[in-house]
Amino acid sequence: MLYYAYQEPYANFSRPPKRIVSLCPSVTETIFALGAGHLVVGRTKFCVRPPGQLLDDVAKIGGTKTPDVDAIRALRPDCVFAVKEENLRHDVEKIASFADVVVYDVKDVESALDMIRSLQRLLGVEDDLDAFVAEKWEKVRGIISAKAACLVWRKPYMVAGGDTYIHSVMTHLGMENVFAERTRYPVVSDDELKAAELLILPSEPYPFREPHVRELDEKHPRIRKALIDGQMITWYGVRMAAAAEYFKTWADDAEGSH
Repeated sequence: MLYYAYQEPYANFSRPPKRIVSLCPSVTETIFALGAGHLVVGRTKFCVRPPGQLLDDVAKIGGTKTPDVDAIRALRPDCVFAVKEENLRHDVEKIASFADVVVYDVKDVESALDMIRSLQRLLGVEDDLDAFVAEKWEKVRGIISAKAACLVWRKPYMVAGGDTYIHSVMTHLGMENVFAERTRYPVVSDDELKAAELLILPSEPYPFREPHVRELDEKHPRIRKALIDGQMITWYGVRMAAAAEYFKTWADDAEGSH
């Protein structure tokens, strides 16, 4: 059966799942953080955290957008976790024909916290991870003020629009996303980037590095640029705890960045 966590009650399972497949790296990492990693029997090739033998022993079932449905079926899962942005609807519907599938729609900081709460309930885990993460994020609210753009791709340049998790992180930290009126990840011109005071360059999905900073310096010498660990602004779930600490330091660095 298919459960859309953002549309209807879905925590009606008679008991916590015993065989789990996760189609999202952030979900996989959070399940392990909640002490339920031993229940995970399948993961995508991008589910690489937390590193260790327990995760290494979990079968890989393809990518987030290219899951091997037959391989998932062979694992006999009683619950599969998916995310609306990461996974394709037609794959999710196929899997729902033989297993319960819970689909999360993580589009902002609050829905990311809701996902943690949901996993705690569904897994039958008594844990305060949600409260712990929420407290850390409250402490970094509004810590940096700037008109900013977060690039997610190069050639062409693409940025995070106003309906993305990245946008929510930016605004929570106090930044004004100059592309907030755009949706998803629009292509933008060099001229449009001039509206920003700060360009955020994450290490994923595109691996921005120092040469790309120099490239942008030549085009926009007066705009500050800040390299950032991409997992801190794109991964959610338990990773948010480390991200909050990261952003405390990053905010200070960003003020003095290129």
